[in-house]
Amino acid sequence: MQIHEVCKQCALTRKAVSYYEQQGLIQTQVLPNGYRDFSPDTVKRLKKIGILRGLGLSVAEIRCFLDEPETEKMRLVAHKALESNMAQRKQQLLRQLAQKGKWKSVEIRLEVLQRKETVLQRMMDAFPGFYGRYLAMHFAPYLDEPVTSSEQQQAFETVISFLDQVEVPSNLQSILEWCVQDVEETALTNFSEQLQQLTKDPQQYLTQHREMLEQYLNYRQSEAYRSSPLCQVQEFWKTFCAESGYHTVFIPAMKQLSRSYHAFHNALEKANQVFLEKYPQADFYQQS
Repeated sequence: MQIHEVCKQCALTRKAVSYYEQQGLIQTQVLPNGYRDFSPDTVKRLKKIGILRGLGLSVAEIRCFLDEPETEKMRLVAHKALESNMAQRKQQLLRQLAQKGKWKSVEIRLEVLQRKETVLQRMMDAFPGFYGRYLAMHFAPYLDEPVTSSEQQQAFETVISFLDQVEVPSNLQSILEWCVQDVEETALTNFSEQLQQLTKDPQQYLTQHREMLEQYLNYRQSEAYRSSPLCQVQEFWKTFCAESGYHTVFIPAMKQLSRSYHAFHNALEKANQVFLEKYPQADFYQQS
């Protein structure tokens, strides 16, 4: 198929088609007469490119979406969602600046927003896939505070350094993705909400969820659990946390950076003590 027919079918200009070819998104065959020939597969790919451009993706993002595995596509989607959320919040600051002219207030809130965006982006890059999205959602509410001390600034730099350097082993990443391949995004929210309930009133939470907890504890003692992917991922995760500094570097830095996270983590530790007093066999409990 020649380019004028391709442009009609794909609703693209010649310039756009040539640009995508220059960028390596498509390949064509040059005929003896000098005309470019577009195969049916190339035309299908161009239609997909047109859709993705309409959704606001850059050339690099389009290449990722078309050619990379699903985990990378979902990481791209998560980053775009974060960008959209941050853009909305920046628009709110711009409107406030136009209406009230409070430059210093907006400057402080913008710095908070930029730090938050930096941490969440690094988090999703360091922990690709489902778990990265969970971590970003879990820590996001605790990143809305200004940095007002040198200790907080140092903690922020430690958090960024950790996320830039940490490497999730491929075996752990593949098992994590396999375990959660059918989990919907709403499950992330539900889990975070349950953590909040647990920290607010541990006794009430344990009473309300007693049957579920006891069933799970019984399962933990079974051969079925010991041979399950869940057991594998928990063992891998325990080793990863010990070797990477997740609990000894990252979590302490987050507590130093965010007062609200420090308070949440202290409440979680207290809830953990209540939990272990009632179920001493549950030595697997991991702090978040």
